[in-house]
Amino acid sequence: MSRPLVLVSQRVDHVPARSETRDALDRRLSAWMCSAGLLAAPVSNAYAVSDLLRYLELLSPAGIVLSGGNNIGEEPERDRTERGLLASGPGSASRTEPEPTR
Repeated sequence: MSRPLVLVSQRVDHVPARSETRDALDRRLSAWMCSAGLLAAPVSNAYAVSDLLRYLELLSPAGIVLSGGNNIGEEPERDRTERGLLASGPGSASRTEPEPTR
């Protein structure tokens, strides 16, 4: 039996010791989704809006989970990603580009 694919947003972590900015997802969320019969597909915050829309089009997810993590306004890339997922994902009223972060 095929598991429904569900996209999952990720928090942004800054790792100064490695000069890196990482997208991160607690493995327990993926494990919980798997136990619920779902397949979690993490979404990078590095995608431009046009690439995010293409990603959504290619994967045709059954749903979206906003995973939590950073507060709204702390990480503009994450805010943009989650707005894009909500505006263009399954069940959205419109599959158009969301407004840019201000």
